[in-house]
Amino acid sequence: MMDVNCKFFVGQLIHHRLFNYRGVVV
Repeated sequence: MMDVNCKFFVGQLIHHRLFNYRGVVV
């Protein structure tokens, strides 16, 4: 459970970072 949560959390962070980065670029 902990590993899954960690992976999900990291995935969310990366997704948000990419989205924000794209928003800034665009």
